[in-house]
Amino acid sequence: TSTAAIDTVGGRYVFQNKGESLPLIRLEDTIRTTRPEDTGSVYILVFQVMGREVGLVAPSLDDLHEVHRDIDEITFRETGILGSVTVDQNTVRLVDIYELARSIYPELYRDSDDELGARGTSRIYLAEDSSLLRRQISSLLEGAGYEVRAFPDGQQLWTALQRSPDDADLVVTDIEMPHMTGLELTRAIKGHPTLSRLQVVAVTSLSSDVDIERGRQAGIDDYQVKLDGDGLLRSLRARLSELETA
Repeated sequence: TSTAAIDTVGGRYVFQNKGESLPLIRLEDTIRTTRPEDTGSVYILVFQVMGREVGLVAPSLDDLHEVHRDIDEITFRETGILGSVTVDQNTVRLVDIYELARSIYPELYRDSDDELGARGTSRIYLAEDSSLLRRQISSLLEGAGYEVRAFPDGQQLWTALQRSPDDADLVVTDIEMPHMTGLELTRAIKGHPTLSRLQVVAVTSLSSDVDIERGRQAGIDDYQVKLDGDGLLRSLRARLSELETA
């Protein structure tokens, strides 16, 4: 994309495309980094945020890399940066697009915040063994106005639920976890005389038809693909609304 197609409106950047304006995020204006050299063209990566498309400006694109889970979550942590990993002996920071979008375009979340404020805050119990994803999902949900209690595996969440059975309004869980998987956790919840009222939403990369059917049989109420924050928030709003009207 030519940089000439990028405009500044009210101190924010937008990309003019076929008569429509796409709000943009430029990393050099939001995190600690050097300003890239202006070559006259950039890439724009488009994401869905709260039902609205938002573009992330990238001066260049590298190849896809599969990274290990040994992520440094401390050294480079700041708003919009989850942490860092080493790729080909280079330190690469991991961007949290949802946190960046909320910091720059809070109005995208206003309808959700107003709706939650009118209903009161719901409490979500989250089970996710990846500390990085646990923090990212927690940040996403808290940014949308929910209270979150996060646990590193299903067993710890299940223990907490049994101690305070009226504390949670909904459960979000990964599937593959140590000690107690998401399927085992769901079966325990759905088989409990009082906790069976809880809706369970799975966030997972296991999204084949076979995986989804296994989840349905265990009692999972909805499947959401990991890192699709907009889809997860839509699912939670719909399911919590169902509980209020039941």
